[in-house]
Amino acid sequence: MTDKIIDLIGEGFDLSIRTGILPDSSLVSRKLMSNPRILCAAPSYIEQHGSPGKPEDLTIHRCLRLGQERQLSDWGFAQPQGGIARLGAGFSCNNLEALHAACFSGRGIAWLPEYLTASDINKGRLLSLLKEYACPDAGGGVFLLRPETTFLPQRIRTLIDFFADRFNEMRRD
Repeated sequence: MTDKIIDLIGEGFDLSIRTGILPDSSLVSRKLMSNPRILCAAPSYIEQHGSPGKPEDLTIHRCLRLGQERQLSDWGFAQPQGGIARLGAGFSCNNLEALHAACFSGRGIAWLPEYLTASDINKGRLLSLLKEYACPDAGGGVFLLRPETTFLPQRIRTLIDFFADRFNEMRRD
């Protein structure tokens, strides 16, 4: 398991789960669910540094970034300026769980998947920020990817069905 985007065909993988906005490719994809992102921070960070009122305010905040390909690390906003927000100094790492932990401990503001933050936000351990500016499609989706093949082994078909069932259950919860 890795957060790094790998070459499925070149490295001989049968299947991958990826999040974000997929580039065009020769891979067969199946969308499992949407992947909304939430801009959030710990209450302790907000108490010490204040809350941004608009996306432009992020330039003066500690921003915790995912150090991956651009489509995974850009923070999209719908209004008023659209596009990508300029971010203040902070740190970058290549693992969402590490970013979540840093955000949770008050190290800065992060743009994280809803599936990682929903429980913390519901319990008040993280605060959702700039909701009125959030672009609902900016996080893309959660996709199952596989190389194009003429024969799909039963073990792969079974695994695909298993993931589809589990993600369907997650969407209903």
